[in-house]
Amino acid sequence: MNGKFIILLISLLFLNCKNKVDGDAKSDNLKEQIASEFITKNIKILIDSVENFDMSKVPKFKDIKIEKLKIALVDSIVTDKNSFGAFLNFKLDEKCIANYKSDYEIKLVPRDDEDLKYLFVQFSNFTLEDNIAQVVVKKRIGISMEKDKYYFEKMNNKWILKKKQLLSMG
Repeated sequence: MNGKFIILLISLLFLNCKNKVDGDAKSDNLKEQIASEFITKNIKILIDSVENFDMSKVPKFKDIKIEKLKIALVDSIVTDKNSFGAFLNFKLDEKCIANYKSDYEIKLVPRDDEDLKYLFVQFSNFTLEDNIAQVVVKKRIGISMEKDKYYFEKMNNKWILKKKQLLSMG
C-alpha cells in the first residue's frame, strides 16, 4: 500500500512537471511569434544608417567603380557572449524582411562571413516584456562595425522607438 502511494505521488509529480514544461514551451513559442512580428514591423528602424557603410556614396570615390552595397541579415537572433538575462533566441524567416523597402538589396544568411560586398547585420540580446522591447543590432562590413541598442515601447498597439544607444564603433 505504501509503495503504491509513493508510485502514485511520483507519477503525479512527473505529470505536473511535464505540464509545466509544455506550458513553458507554448509561452516561448508565443513570445517568439510576437518577437518575429516585432522584427517584421520594425525592420526599417532596426536596419538604419546603411548609407554610413556604403562606399559608393562617398564623393571621393566617384571616379572609382564601386559595387552597390547589399545587406545580409543573419537569420538567427542570439545572445552575445558574456551577456546575462532572459534573452529570446530564435530564427528569422523571409517574412521578417518582406517590409524592408530600401534601395539596398537584402537577404537572409546563416552566418556572418568575410564577403566585402555585404553589410552583415545581426540582432542579439533581444528582450520583450509587457510593452517594452530591447534589441542589440550589430552592422559590420570588413573592419568597419557599429553596434547599437534600440529601446522600444508599445503605445496604442504600436511600437515606438524611444532611444538608440551607440554601444561601440570601429
